[in-house]
Amino acid sequence: MQDKESLSTQLTPIQIRTKEFNKSLWGYTPKEVAEFLESLAAQWEAKNAEERKLLNKIKLLEDDLKEWKDREDKLIQLREGAKIKAQEIEAQATRDASLFLKSVQDRAEQIRRKTEEWLERVIAEVDKTETRKRQLVEALKNTLDEHYAILSDEQALPQLGLDLTSLSNNAKGTN
Repeated sequence: MQDKESLSTQLTPIQIRTKEFNKSLWGYTPKEVAEFLESLAAQWEAKNAEERKLLNKIKLLEDDLKEWKDREDKLIQLREGAKIKAQEIEAQATRDASLFLKSVQDRAEQIRRKTEEWLERVIAEVDKTETRKRQLVEALKNTLDEHYAILSDEQALPQLGLDLTSLSNNAKGTN
């Protein structure tokens, strides 16, 4: 038997069928037949062992393949679940952002309205103050004009029966 050759090239079915044994006086040489059968049995055992080994390896690989397919199926399910969850989160975030934006816009509108109302009140107060100021200035002007007219009209003083010195003394006495 040659170790470096594969088992299938060591002994073929044709070699088994065509094997010729030397004949002896009473038939085939028993030693030659026994050696051939021993070689055949050894090769057959090796092939059976290799076949069992390969079948076990195939079974392990099939089990691994099934496990990896199961993992792949789980990953696909997880990915699909993650996609659905991401879509739900995105939808919720969109709703939340929309509500937040609406709230901010409403608050901004409320602040704008309050500011406009306050500004209208301030402007009205300023207008009232301006009107009062004009009225006060006008009244003061009229009063000063009247006093000036009275003081400048020397002839009118004696007719009124007033004396400037008495007016001056009266003004000093009231102070």
